[in-house]
Amino acid sequence: GTALRGHGATPNRPAGTIPAARMRLVTATGPEIDAAYAGRAAAAAAARAPVGVHMSMVASLAASNERRVISYGLYGGEARYTVGVLRNAELAPVVYQGWQ
Repeated sequence: GTALRGHGATPNRPAGTIPAARMRLVTATGPEIDAAYAGRAAAAAAARAPVGVHMSMVASLAASNERRVISYGLYGGEARYTVGVLRNAELAPVVYQGWQ
């Protein structure tokens, strides 16, 4: 087949071991696409279910005059450390309403 140029310095050569650089053409019907989408949506909803349970547990905590604080620890400035903590900080007001 035709080699697609991916990430790398060699023209007209595939990127090698980068899976995203390998492509193939697949034909699918509308119902097949709909079924695949529905399956992925169901899997995503199932993956979110534990979060909903956790959120309802947090919401059921009795009112308190205690100061409830969320804290995070970072082990460095690399994306593998910072991306998750930033996303957690964005979600904190939703999951832990009233916490600081």
